[in-house]
Amino acid sequence: TPGAASQIVDRLAQQGLLRREEDDHDRRVRRITLTPDGQEIVRQAIESRVAWMRQLVADLEPDEQQAIIDSLDHLTSAARTLEEDQVGLPS
Repeated sequence: TPGAASQIVDRLAQQGLLRREEDDHDRRVRRITLTPDGQEIVRQAIESRVAWMRQLVADLEPDEQQAIIDSLDHLTSAARTLEEDQVGLPS
């Protein structure tokens, strides 16, 4: 909910992980940006996830890796088609 999102933003701002600023043209709008500390946490999380994915892939045989790649390609294609159908865009 918007209220819950606002509470999360408040907590992250109190922890110094993001900054909330008013828009110069519309006082109802709040701009939220990561602070350097927030950016560092995101960077570490991404690095950790990439390392985990590398280890996961390293434990798979090449034919297993290819099967996953093919399946993800099909899934991505199906998702794009579904999204295009839902918003009325041509395929």
